Amino acid sequence: MQFDAPGDAGVTGPVGVVLHTSCGAITLELDPALAPETVNSFVFLARQGYFDGTASHRILPGFVIQAGDPTASGTGSPGYTLPDEFPAEGFAYDRGVLAMAKTPAPHSGGSQFFIVLGPTGLPAAYSVFGRVTDGFDAIDLIASVPLGLNEFGTETSRPLETVYLERVEVLGG
Repeated sequence: MQFDAPGDAGVTGPVGVVLHTSCGAITLELDPALAPETVNSFVFLARQGYFDGTASHRILPGFVIQAGDPTASGTGSPGYTLPDEFPAEGFAYDRGVLAMAKTPAPHSGGSQFFIVLGPTGLPAAYSVFGRVTDGFDAIDLIASVPLGLNEFGTETSRPLETVYLERVEVLGG
């Protein structure tokens, strides 16, 4: 699926989302007060079924789980990019934080997101749009999947067993 821009998802306050993965359910709370454009886009894409059946392409134990790329290559996008909505300088990307992945270029986030597994030391350069509220057992199971070198041979992050986002459910809407 490709879009020119996200539609208006009508998000006016915090919204619950469940990532139904092949390793179990992960419940998120998205907060538009943190990143309104990012939350709107994520909910819009979820309601379109954009994430359903996609595979996680990057797992770095102790660091992040990355998903949301329909090509599972690290290069897929919904056809549009999002404005940067960074947290305050010094924000701690700690366990359970949900943020938008991007390239080094400004305003390059799209559909790829990551869940933080542990203290990262990342700079406040990724749009934070929510937090995991339940399902840490599923996150830990995903982080334990055997890994191989990525396609560039630069990091051991490619899951050797496929981890699927079976579907992404937006609660209450």
